[in-house]
Amino acid sequence: MPLRYSDIAVKLILPCGLVCWSAGHLRWSQLPELVFSEESVMQSKAEISRSEITAARVSDEIRLDAASPAKEWESAVPVRFSTDWQGKNADPALETEVSVLWSPATLYLRFVCHYRDLFVFDDSDPNGRRDYLWDRDVAEAFLQPPDSISKTAHVAPDASVRGAEQSSGMSSTGEDAHVSSISYHKVEGDYDTPYASYKEFEIAPNGMWIDLDIIPSGRGDLKSGLTRSVRVDAERKVWTAELAIPMSALTTKFDPSAKWRVNFYRVEGKAEPREYMAWQPTMSPQPNFHVPERFGTLRFAC
Repeated sequence: MPLRYSDIAVKLILPCGLVCWSAGHLRWSQLPELVFSEESVMQSKAEISRSEITAARVSDEIRLDAASPAKEWESAVPVRFSTDWQGKNADPALETEVSVLWSPATLYLRFVCHYRDLFVFDDSDPNGRRDYLWDRDVAEAFLQPPDSISKTAHVAPDASVRGAEQSSGMSSTGEDAHVSSISYHKVEGDYDTPYASYKEFEIAPNGMWIDLDIIPSGRGDLKSGLTRSVRVDAERKVWTAELAIPMSALTTKFDPSAKWRVNFYRVEGKAEPREYMAWQPTMSPQPNFHVPERFGTLRFAC
């Protein structure tokens, strides 16, 4: 039996799924709008993959050793970046590699940072915490679990407050109880967006660190209980840092099936012009990492 043209089905890949259309109901003028080329589909997949990182699961807690990493890191697929915060001026000599592992209790981050020169502070708190660490060389991770986005606390306009619930009416259960123990300080401009609710972690080549809880218009000391290991290979001009962050400091109820929002950054230099690099470009006119609308996606492999 001969095949009539009207019997031919044209298959289309659309955002909502796979849809079949009878060619007999289509006009030729409609086809260019409906048929997607294989090249465009592959390009779309490539764009998605460039904005995603997957955390590999570990069966047990791992040791931190930046000089001799645990074998579990071999299962992680790293992302790399060397462009500035606008996605321009790639510089392989400053490439950053980031890998992520997870267990139900801990999120692990590993940064491998190529550098030209090192600029670090020589003073910190006894535990290595250093405020304004971003004014020297750092690697940074901004993490936004799903329950962070629902946080609506704002900082009082004229002063710092003791606990976000004083300004938002939040209860003191779960993460809210942790939040209520944090002093938030108003910061003009940087976080003035309803999406600005996430955790910020920074590590320096000499092991100094800072962890922050970001809320709209302000920031507070997260006191996450992170641990770290750092090594500088001066001959290769590479510094490496590993972080272990308690999952309880990040989310009230960890769900590995849920996607998180995330971005990674590097800063090198102590005086302008400094190098500001981003995994997912923030595209701001001036260097600004606090653009959560531009975050990528973190998935958890089971």
